Amino acid sequence: EKFEGMAVNNVRYRRVATTEDAGDDEEKKKQRAELIEKIVAKIQAVFWVATSVAIMYYTDLPKTLMEDKRINRLFLNVAVVCLAINIVIMGYLTFWVPYQERVLSKKMGKPKKLDWEVYCPRMIPTMTAFGLLFFFALAKAMWGVYGFLTPLMLLVLFIGFIFSTHFIPWAGGSPDQKAN
Repeated sequence: EKFEGMAVNNVRYRRVATTEDAGDDEEKKKQRAELIEKIVAKIQAVFWVATSVAIMYYTDLPKTLMEDKRINRLFLNVAVVCLAINIVIMGYLTFWVPYQERVLSKKMGKPKKLDWEVYCPRMIPTMTAFGLLFFFALAKAMWGVYGFLTPLMLLVLFIGFIFSTHFIPWAGGSPDQKAN
């Protein structure tokens, strides 16, 4: 029925959560949101990695870089040196600095944390400079073969490489997060 001047809407009522139910509901919502976020991140990673693999396969990139006469060898060699320097710096930050932390912790008898931002603050700017030089040198080396598609190809390949770390089991967070 309609009342004078008022329309009756279909209103759904739900049970009011008690304090125990509210915590469970919030926890379930949080877990579901985290699961959805992880799934979306994996789907994006699969897309970028698959696109990178497709570019490498259909352009026959490794063979082209090694054998094509249109590749500028000087700039390709500069790019390879820049990549090697970045790999060495990454290895230093990933393996040597944590090793030093363990050694110092054993000597001092208490945990010693070496923040590499403080311990070796110039590493990230150095890696950034060599990374940019790598990108531009590789773009110049490949320009004769792929032309204006070169920067786009390199960008997609770089993003695909970054997203490939989603599929390395130990790269998905700290050991503390794995324990929880």
